[in-house]
Amino acid sequence: MKFRHGLLVGALFAVNAAAEVIQMPAPPMPGSYQAAAVDEEVRDIARFAVRTERQQAGGKLKLLNVMDCERQVVAGLNYRLRLAVRRDGKPATASALVFVALDGSRTLVSWIWEAPAS
Repeated sequence: MKFRHGLLVGALFAVNAAAEVIQMPAPPMPGSYQAAAVDEEVRDIARFAVRTERQQAGGKLKLLNVMDCERQVVAGLNYRLRLAVRRDGKPATASALVFVALDGSRTLVSWIWEAPAS
């Protein structure tokens, strides 16, 4: 009987140790930004952001690539985008935040130019 008890206690320690080594990632925090695939919907939102910034700031601005996208569920969706663009003929990088309301309407909330790499 003592042998079985010892095996059971040893097995429990082994399972506990394995669980600590193989930690499962924590589930995402509700309401936090999550990585999003750059699909056609995200590219369309990026084109909207570039078009809106071009209208507001003037000058030539063309989307080259969506480098990164994160999405946040709110009363609608926030898209945080990192964009490669051509600005007045020169490559540039910007971060844009676009809000998509439940009715599908879009708002460019912010546009921030990143400093060029030196």
